[in-house]
Amino acid sequence: MVIKILFSMLVLLGGISNLSYAQDKTETSGAKKAEKFMDDFAEKTEADAKWNYNPFRKTDTEVKMIGWMDPNNFITSLWVGDVLSKYENLTDPNWQLDNAYIFYTMKVGTEINPISFTIKNFTFRMGIAYFADIQLLGYSGGVEHKYGADIGISDYMRINFHFDFIWNDNLKFRWIPLYHECAHASGDYQADGGFDPAGQNAIPDLGIEGMGFELYYNWGFFTFYGGINFTYQGIDTDAYATLFGLKVGMDMRIPVWGKINFITGLHFGANYDLIQKAPAKGLPVNESYTQWYPTVGIGIGFEFDRYIIGMKYTLMRSRHMISYTTMDERIGIDVSIFF
Repeated sequence: MVIKILFSMLVLLGGISNLSYAQDKTETSGAKKAEKFMDDFAEKTEADAKWNYNPFRKTDTEVKMIGWMDPNNFITSLWVGDVLSKYENLTDPNWQLDNAYIFYTMKVGTEINPISFTIKNFTFRMGIAYFADIQLLGYSGGVEHKYGADIGISDYMRINFHFDFIWNDNLKFRWIPLYHECAHASGDYQADGGFDPAGQNAIPDLGIEGMGFELYYNWGFFTFYGGINFTYQGIDTDAYATLFGLKVGMDMRIPVWGKINFITGLHFGANYDLIQKAPAKGLPVNESYTQWYPTVGIGIGFEFDRYIIGMKYTLMRSRHMISYTTMDERIGIDVSIFF
C-alpha cells in the first residue's frame, strides 16, 4: 500500500514538472516573438523614415519641379540681351543709351534643405532658398562713367524660408511663411555725379517681407505650377510692395538624345502692387497708388542635364529702384545651371 502511494506521488510530481516546463517554454517562445516583433517594427520604422543628410536638391527630379520662366526661381544664370523698354526705364540723358551695346544680368540662386524626412513616397523638408541678381549695362565708343565702361544699374535679392511637402518626387506643395525681398540702386549710379539720385532715386533701397504658397506637378514631359503671395511687412515705408500676387506656368521637356531635352516655358502672373514716391532722398513718402501689373515670360531652348541655354522674352514691372514705376520688357540669351 505504501509503495502504491509513493509511486502515485512520483507520477503526479513528474506531470507537474512537465507541465511547468511546457509552460515555461511557451512563455519563453511568446516573449521572443514579442521581442522580435518590436525589433522588426523599430527597424521598419527607421527604414521608412530617413533623415536626409544631403541638404541640396535632387537634380534629377527637382529640376522638373520649378518654373524655368518664373522670375523668382532659385536658379543660377547669366542673361545677355537687350532691354526693349530702356528708354522708358532709364530716362536720365546721362545714361547715354544710344552708346549702350549690351545689357546683362548675373544671377546666383540655389536652396538648402538641412531638415528632410522621407516616409515611403512622402518627403517633408524645411529649408532656405536664396537668389540675387545684378543688372549691368555695357557701353561702346569710349563712353565711360565714374567706374569705367560698364555700370551697375541695381541689384535685387530674395530669401525664402519654406516648408516642402513632396509626394512621389513629382508633386510638391511649398509653404513660405516668410520671404524677404530687398533691392538697391547701385553704388555706380549713386556715386556718379552725372546722375541725380535726388530726382530719380529718392527711395534708394527696398526691404519688405511676405508670405506665399506654391504648387508644382510634373507629369511626363510637362511641369505645371502656380502660386500666390502677399506682403505683410514694410508696406508703409518702401518704394513698392506686392499686396497680392498670383502666378501660373508650364514647362515642356521633350527628350532629344540621352540627357538632352528640348525645353519651352510659359509663365503668366499678375501683381496688385502698392507704388510709393518721395519728393527727395531722405524725405517721407508723399505719393502712393495701387495698380495691377502683368508678368509674362516665354522661353525656348535646350537642356543638358542640369544646364539650360535658351532664348527668353519677359515683361514685368521693373524691380530696379530707379525705374520701379515702369514696365521692364527684355529679350536675350539665358544660360542657367540648377544645383
